Amino acid sequence: MPENIRYFSSAFVSQSETSQKESEGKPHFREYFDCNGKRIRFEEVTSTGDVSESIEFKHLNDFLVSCAYGKDKKLKSVSYDLTGNKNIFENSRVQFAGGKVIYPIKSVKEENGSVIIQSLSISPGIDYKEIAKFENQEAQLYMPRKRDLFCIDFKLLREYMKELNITAKLAHGPDSDIFDENFLGTVAWIRGNTGIKTITFHPSKGNYGAAVNILDEKSKDLEMIGAEISYENMDANDRWLKSPEELLNLNIPFVSATLDISHLAQSTDLLALEERIFPKLRVVHLSNTDGNRKHLPYREGIFPVQEFLRKLKADKYKGFIVFEYSEEYKEKEKEDIRRVKEIFG
Repeated sequence: MPENIRYFSSAFVSQSETSQKESEGKPHFREYFDCNGKRIRFEEVTSTGDVSESIEFKHLNDFLVSCAYGKDKKLKSVSYDLTGNKNIFENSRVQFAGGKVIYPIKSVKEENGSVIIQSLSISPGIDYKEIAKFENQEAQLYMPRKRDLFCIDFKLLREYMKELNITAKLAHGPDSDIFDENFLGTVAWIRGNTGIKTITFHPSKGNYGAAVNILDEKSKDLEMIGAEISYENMDANDRWLKSPEELLNLNIPFVSATLDISHLAQSTDLLALEERIFPKLRVVHLSNTDGNRKHLPYREGIFPVQEFLRKLKADKYKGFIVFEYSEEYKEKEKEDIRRVKEIFG
């Protein structure tokens, strides 16, 4: 028997290992291991030697990815398990099938029409009083940096949000992107624990062509997870994505654009830009800029945001509008949300 294959008469590895000869003609299980002793495949075998079920394992820095296949060799489900010292909570797995979250919660129902919301920042030390400020509201969940993301007790967060009748409609991801080996795991972790489909990310430093190739390679994984990656325009010129228009060349249905108005160059024609990127536009970060200060109230900067919003309405925009004001202007958000909701009826 090859050293990298082990045979068992039971699915539980704690049962005695058997030989290949002892397993012939009987239902049994096989496990395959790599040269480092890590399990890479598990098979359920019938008495005739056919594989009825199988699981393939991929070991990443932060996650163990498990892909389950049926006897027809079609992918049935995929799971992402936190590994190492990041596995600190009872629920350390998220699982998907057919683009839906099947564990630990069900997917959030997607809505047609524009959704106008504020942003709720999430941190490992979940503060009930801070979350309570969003009682009976819809919100974007703004995630912390990646190393803190895995320390969030999402079960507790879900309990608080249910008690306070807070509905999470959208997420803003941490400092991770497609060049990160654990990016898909990060996407899966957010979607699996919140049910949210659309997650905004900042494009990282890198090459545009290389990023597009990786996104294309991972499109089926995104489809299985059921996530949509929405890339935000940044005011730095060292990112692989330098303008929202570059997303128009991507023929990947699960990638869209997040337009942050305050990050745009002062010379930008905002209304013309909306017209160009509208087919990919999924999220708007609403604020304004005076050229120096960013995230001003939307009626106080250099861009004609009022006209922009009316154009979105006329074009029947069915995405998210998220208020992103600097802390000193937070008191103006409530009234401005009312104004924008009036525009969209």
